[in-house]
Amino acid sequence: MSPFSHFLLTLRSRHNVKQAELAKRLGYAKSYISALESGQKGPPSPAFLECIAQFFELDEQGKAEMHAAVEASNRSLTIPHSASPEMFCLLQALREAWPALNPSQIRIMTEVIGMTDSSRRASPFLSCGRAVNQKQEAKM
Repeated sequence: MSPFSHFLLTLRSRHNVKQAELAKRLGYAKSYISALESGQKGPPSPAFLECIAQFFELDEQGKAEMHAAVEASNRSLTIPHSASPEMFCLLQALREAWPALNPSQIRIMTEVIGMTDSSRRASPFLSCGRAVNQKQEAKM
């Protein structure tokens, strides 16, 4: 289930609105609402999001949460041309490992990514799945 799927399902449930009612009121097929909630469809159009915001009378915070859920639900990733070889290796390792990651591992990785302390040390350094000590890294 994508973040937007979870957002929409929670929002609809909180307001005690059935899928069929929401679909009818917004002018969409019930199957589309169902596909959004199950994650079978990617993030919806801006027009749909505006309909959701109006129907549920979302305030600015609610709209911000909805847009954040949409952004987090993007299924494609474009790697910039300027990405380092290490970034490609990291993304490849993640692509290979993600199906087996458990919630605790995901939480830990999210916390590491969120670290902003520039003084933190990553020892040993990782380079495409093999550990490299700091002396070897400095020689490279």
